[in-house]
Amino acid sequence: MYKHSTQQQRRNQIETLYNAGITKGVDICQRTSIPKQTVYRVLNQIKDKKSLQHKRGAGRPSKIKANDKRRIAALYQSNPRTSLRSILPRLSSPVSISTLHAQVKRQNFVSKRAVRVPALTDLHISKRIAWCKEMKCFDWSKTFFTDECSVWLDSGRVNMWIKKGQTVHLPTFRHPSKVHL
Repeated sequence: MYKHSTQQQRRNQIETLYNAGITKGVDICQRTSIPKQTVYRVLNQIKDKKSLQHKRGAGRPSKIKANDKRRIAALYQSNPRTSLRSILPRLSSPVSISTLHAQVKRQNFVSKRAVRVPALTDLHISKRIAWCKEMKCFDWSKTFFTDECSVWLDSGRVNMWIKKGQTVHLPTFRHPSKVHL
């Protein structure tokens, strides 16, 4: 969008100078620092009385309809954990997973891992602080520590589609699914 407005400003600048009587492309290039090729192309459009408005590109039209685009954004804002594959059947037009992925990225969603934070209540926090204060002067030399081996049953990683710059905190438990050996 920004690129087209800059191009339109250049076209308007060249047209203004042309209407002011400066008809040589070299003179317009020197005054405006616009590339020579651009100046001559715009001057030819003016002389042929063609429109200086930006023409829409000749690319393929989008397969995803406007209402589907809104639906995708609403689904990810309501539940960031929704997978791309689970959204496909909810769309009114059949599209591939790569088309859907490109559309999600165009809407400024990024796939990120949620920041894992302990699921602590105010009561948990106050009890932990009290325990730390109580054990501050404890004689730890009489404590025996052992090693243990754990097997994790899940990775605990959760990918989410969220807007760029946004952070999601995922409450986690102190002991996720694992088996001690």
